[in-house]
Amino acid sequence: MKRLGLVLAMVLVLVASQVMAGPYLVCDPADNVTYYILDIDGVEYTVSYPMHFDLAFLDIGSHTAIATAGNPWGESNWSTPPFQFSAGPPSPPSGMGLSAQ
Repeated sequence: MKRLGLVLAMVLVLVASQVMAGPYLVCDPADNVTYYILDIDGVEYTVSYPMHFDLAFLDIGSHTAIATAGNPWGESNWSTPPFQFSAGPPSPPSGMGLSAQ
């Protein structure tokens, strides 16, 4: 019975880690902000404050994100500079060798 509980706990951790996959687009906290308008490759998303936006849905390739802060009285007149990033698999590992430790 103990073993069944352990197996169920391990499955729960594995499922939860897949649901909380990432990567996430985040930004520094700002005063008087309640939401962001996030433009990724020309598509707008409304993101609640603080920004923690899951990017796992993006296709492999280069992307550009721009954010504008907002609150109940309107949106900022200024947006962030374009943030460019690439989505894709990691580079292969390097520096393999043997260690006595």
